[in-house]
Amino acid sequence: MLISLSLPRLPLHDHNVHGGGSITLNGDILRNNKDLPETWRRMAALHVDELYKLGFSKSTLIKARMVLREVPFIVKVKSPKTMRRKQYINYVHYLIEKFDHSDYRKQKLSTLNRFLARFENFVFSSVKYNWAPSIPQNVSWLSDMEMGQILVTPMEPVEGIMFWMESRMGCRRIEVIRSNINDFDLEKSRFYVRGKGGKGGKGRRLMIPPSGHREIPKYLKFREEAITRQLDQDPEAKIPDNFIIYLTKQHPPRLTNLKETMADTFMERLSERSGVRFTNHDLRRTYGRKLYDADVKLPALAKVLGHSSTKHTERYLGLNDDDVADAMLKGDM
Repeated sequence: MLISLSLPRLPLHDHNVHGGGSITLNGDILRNNKDLPETWRRMAALHVDELYKLGFSKSTLIKARMVLREVPFIVKVKSPKTMRRKQYINYVHYLIEKFDHSDYRKQKLSTLNRFLARFENFVFSSVKYNWAPSIPQNVSWLSDMEMGQILVTPMEPVEGIMFWMESRMGCRRIEVIRSNINDFDLEKSRFYVRGKGGKGGKGRRLMIPPSGHREIPKYLKFREEAITRQLDQDPEAKIPDNFIIYLTKQHPPRLTNLKETMADTFMERLSERSGVRFTNHDLRRTYGRKLYDADVKLPALAKVLGHSSTKHTERYLGLNDDDVADAMLKGDM
């Protein structure tokens, strides 16, 4: 049984205010998006079609299409009926990390909730969250045992450097993708991080730990070999400046820079082989918790993670009353 909605009807097309063409307000843009999982694509298009028929506003329809297009790539879900609690929580974490305004987060989450409820998935009802002071309970990070299990898993060069940047430098996925070959200075042990946000975001400089002097040269060797293979095949090929590049599996192989979908795919493969379920944010959050447990002060932690405030860091790491009490006891010794 589907949950129904009710409102008056809108026209199928809305003419562009600048003239020349129109914007389709139904679910065709989702229906024709072959990058989406087949079941999700079909159900998302059906949902937006119903919203259109029931007369929801143009902004609501566009917002619904944006949310339903991004969710499968962020949390790796194939159907609204099979979305699990941890996947839902991971999407909430993504909203908190990416968007500063709570109203925008609420709008996106409300859009997803309406879609899930339409297919009788009420997983959202079991998640407690308060946008203002804190994030949902059950913020996830990896245990020492889980980290050890991943570390003994053979990794491809791109997987290895991504895992290192997120779990040993606390980089966001977008920061890994944006990193440039010139951002690393091994001689001075410095790494310039291109932060999230438009125009490269707000950057920060981090110290490269000892492990980086092992992992970075190892990856750079792979990178140089990939470039050599590309130039042997096509001497006029353009070599990306991005730090992380790889040869595609198409014929002939093509050297390309890392994008969000493939970044998730690399980590998903590593997760499956290691037997430990984790996301990019789980690695970054694990790094943050390690620093916090090592008594690194919140202001320093916020700078390392690229947060605008210590409150953001508290929410991101899921610090609770017990954590705060432990910190106060340590300060009273």
